This record gives sequence, structure tokens and C-alpha cells, in this order.
Amino acid sequence: MKVLVALSLALTTSLLAQTPGAGVSSGKHPFTFEDMMKLKRVGAPVPSPDGKWVVFDCEDVDLEANTKISHLWVVPAQGGESRRLNPTPNHEERPRFSPDGKKLIWTSKATDPTQIWMCDFDTSAGTLVGQPHQLTNISTGADGAMWSPDGKNIVFVSAVYPDCKDDACNKQRDDELKKSKVKAKIFTRLFYRHWNAYTEFKRSHLFVVSADSSSTGILPVGDSRRLAC
Repeated sequence: MKVLVALSLALTTSLLAQTPGAGVSSGKHPFTFEDMMKLKRVGAPVPSPDGKWVVFDCEDVDLEANTKISHLWVVPAQGGESRRLNPTPNHEERPRFSPDGKKLIWTSKATDPTQIWMCDFDTSAGTLVGQPHQLTNISTGADGAMWSPDGKNIVFVSAVYPDCKDDACNKQRDDELKKSKVKAKIFTRLFYRHWNAYTEFKRSHLFVVSADSSSTGILPVGDSRRLAC
């Protein structure tokens, strides 16, 4: 825990040093809400297995557009300049290294719903190799990805209908709810709401997908298997 806190503080300091001061007076002034929103918000740092690099997600706030978007950044573990890892406009977060450090996965909102993406990682240069590709393609979305110890599989979570046996069933149920003219909701138990989203009829279940993807990287629906019912 102390190591993660120290890494977060170091990354924040590094990014602050690189944050342009456009629109901010060179003279002293009270720290405002607008000033706070210009600061980058550093997510949990993830060291590479060889200890050379630290990858993390970093969030930017656009007050005019009223949006928040997270991108992947990388910095040498010994210290140095932080830089964007993947030059994409998509929201990306929660990076995770493969056990050998040669691949990187993360969740991306390049599609709706969120899916898991993957790319090769150059351990000597600290850069992505080739084009990132989509690993999962499940209608209920994928999150919380973790590598298996041997690097052959990736476990993730997805909110699904417990009585559905496959993704086609989940998609059909979702489509029916969207098309329904009845939007009222009746709850007879807790926990029915998490932050700004209703839990409704779904439950988070564990799924597994092979880390060996095709050349396109997009796996057919159904290649993700549910681990727990």
C-alpha cells in the first residue's frame, strides 16, 4: 500500500510539471475550482513485471463539454517524464500486464458497452507494439480483467441475467427492456442502486476468455465462458 501511494504521488508530481498553465495568471491567486479541474487525476499505477515501467490511467476533465476521459500513460520506474501510451480519443483505464510483461490489457469505451482490449508491449522502450485490438465482444460489457498466472487466459466480470445461459439470451433481454414502453421500476429489496445506475435484474458474474486472439483481435460472441453461475 505504501508503495502504491508513493508511486501515485510521484506520478502526480510528474504530470503537474508537464501540465500547461494556459489561462492561469503568473501571479499568486486563490486556488479555484477551475484550477482543480485542470489537474490530471492519476489512477492506480501498475508496475511492469521486470520493474522497468509503470503504466497508469490518467483522467482529464473538460468543463465546457462537461466530460471526463481517461487515457493510458507510462513512466520509467526509476523516474522521468510521463507520456501518453496510446494516442486515442477513447476512454481507457485499468491497465494490466501479462505475467511475462510482453502484453498489456485494459478496458476501453471505444465500443459501447465497454470491452477489454490488448496490445503487445515493448519492454525495452516502454511502448505499445502494433495496433491494439479488441479482445472481448460480449453484449453486457467486460470489466475488471485479470491475467491467469500462466498468461493463457483472462478473467473478467460482466453484469448478466442469472437465468440466461448464453450471450444471445442476455442481448435479447436487454433489447426487450429498451423497446418496452414501461419505464417504471419496482424494487422489493436492497441493494437496488449503485451510485448513478440501477442494479435491476442483473448480477456480476465471472467470465474467462483466451488470451490468444485472432489477427483481427475480435473474438466471436460466445468465446467468453462464464465461470460461476
